[in-house]
Amino acid sequence: MTNVVINSTSEVRLYEDKIITQREENSFWWPLVGEVSDANSIVYRPDEMYKNGRYWTVPLAKAVTTAALEDGDTYEGQGQKSIISTTDIEVNERGQVFGGQDTFEEVKTILNLRERHYQEAASWATWDFDYKAYSTVKLALGSLPTKANRAASQYNVEYAGDAQSWDALTQDHKISGRGISRMKKYMQKRGIRPARLPGGKMGYVLIVPTEATYTLRNEDNDYKEALYSVLPRSQDHVLFAGNGFNPWGAWDGVLIVEDLRPVYASGSNDTLLNTEYLTGYMKAQGIFLGAQALAYAAWSRLVWYERIWDHNRKFEISISRMFGFAKPVINLGTLDSATNRDYGVGYYNFTADRVD
Repeated sequence: MTNVVINSTSEVRLYEDKIITQREENSFWWPLVGEVSDANSIVYRPDEMYKNGRYWTVPLAKAVTTAALEDGDTYEGQGQKSIISTTDIEVNERGQVFGGQDTFEEVKTILNLRERHYQEAASWATWDFDYKAYSTVKLALGSLPTKANRAASQYNVEYAGDAQSWDALTQDHKISGRGISRMKKYMQKRGIRPARLPGGKMGYVLIVPTEATYTLRNEDNDYKEALYSVLPRSQDHVLFAGNGFNPWGAWDGVLIVEDLRPVYASGSNDTLLNTEYLTGYMKAQGIFLGAQALAYAAWSRLVWYERIWDHNRKFEISISRMFGFAKPVINLGTLDSATNRDYGVGYYNFTADRVD
């Protein structure tokens, strides 16, 4: 086998940078990561870090009152009280090792293993980054409050139609444009702010299973009419092309995005969202994202390491990076009576047609 040891630090950095660049180009979540301290981005990057180096703090603030002072009012002593809340992001190392196939060990080959492994590493880094973000923002069904109990819950939850709980969802509770509008209004009442999206527009994002977009396109006449009228004007829009964040459509200021499926890890057809497949239809939980729905921190740059071992017969590359996500939670109460609430994410529960 040709000697493949990298002797140049610049060569190592080249591959490290290429992996990061490809991950940023292909990732669903990365285009939603804002500039440092941009509190209007969906994925917030804080600029403060605790002294132990593995935790970042996410500062959140909401004013208790909003009334303005009138002409002639005394300003002294009228300062509004702001609730300052923090969420910690723990960063952990994420890594993967890529090795040459056994069939390459005993023969001479001109296969460029470094380039081959770089492509594999970039694909894995993209998948792992997105998977970690999904895992952080996802809500277990066991934590889902009923409609009657949601007002006092930490979680921002809406059900389609007159459904009162996940178990009560039926075929009559299918996703629709009108339902998305109602859900959006409820989430706004819970304090979820619109976020700055790719391209600079302000709005929201709703992640749904692919079956949900099928149902919208084929069964909701209101959505079909809106889709056909806007489609000719949307093809060249920055929101609809150019990176891993490719919205399927839009409705009432909400970009609708089909979910990721973990094909790199397992080849599975399962969605990363909560779903339940029943006869003729499925239940699904969409994730609604506003400003600061997630927080992201990176503690180290991506590291590329390679070696030849076993008497120069085997070639191996590894990549690793320390980063983390957190779902910010705001404390809306006082020190004596704390009331926590998810800050920028909500959960929309509905049904859709099965696609078998």
